[in-house]
Amino acid sequence: MKTKRRFNALQGCAMVSIIIPVYNKFALTRACLASLADATRGEDIEVIVVDNASSDETFRLCPALGKTLFGDRFLYLPQEQNRNFSGANNIGAGCARGEDLFFLNNDTLAKDAFLPPLLDVLRTDTSLGAVGPLLLYPQKACLAERVQHCGVVLSLQNQIAHLYEFFPSTHPLVQKKRFLQV
Repeated sequence: MKTKRRFNALQGCAMVSIIIPVYNKFALTRACLASLADATRGEDIEVIVVDNASSDETFRLCPALGKTLFGDRFLYLPQEQNRNFSGANNIGAGCARGEDLFFLNNDTLAKDAFLPPLLDVLRTDTSLGAVGPLLLYPQKACLAERVQHCGVVLSLQNQIAHLYEFFPSTHPLVQKKRFLQV
């Protein structure tokens, strides 16, 4: 999650813009949007899907699904060409109305109450510019409840790695708040 403008605690809560770049794979997008709708009930959000010129049923089905799940808080932005992941995120960010931006992959399933803890930290610690959630691998037998992403670290050789990847999600190191370079 990245903040567009520094939150002023005296102003109260501010809307969060959730930006989801997509390229085909509508089944993943449908599951992502459905889980997001369930996990953010009562939250002040808008959902922005940036479609990178999908050639499957995404173009036909996503706008109606988004409106059904989120109403006027849903924006579908079809692109004539694939802008890739970063370009799609930038397009979504440019259209966002929220004070805070949350970038989400369409293969993610949101869990209940994931957003408030992130917002609490971001909005109360003015030294932070971004926060991120713990991501777990899908519920497959060999990776169930294992860490996919708990932050990014750089080695002394400038190689990028996911911190504590494959650790059990309940491991004490995984549960600790930390500050990261990336």
